[in-house]
Amino acid sequence: MEQQSQQPDDAKTQVQKEHIRKEAKGLFKSVRQFVVDIFDFRGDTDRESTVEAVKADIPFKGATAWIFIC
Repeated sequence: MEQQSQQPDDAKTQVQKEHIRKEAKGLFKSVRQFVVDIFDFRGDTDRESTVEAVKADIPFKGATAWIFIC
């Protein structure tokens, strides 16, 4: 008799676990997209002007050169 009463509980537990997995995946995707949107600066940056400003204003010596290399 115990096996019959455990089977519905086991099935219910499996459904709950699957629901939690789906929710966790959705949460992870949402957090990931949020972080990408915050740190993505490529869309609103003028690449050519930035390159020119770096070439004109920053000397490529010592630590600065190593930072660019790394």
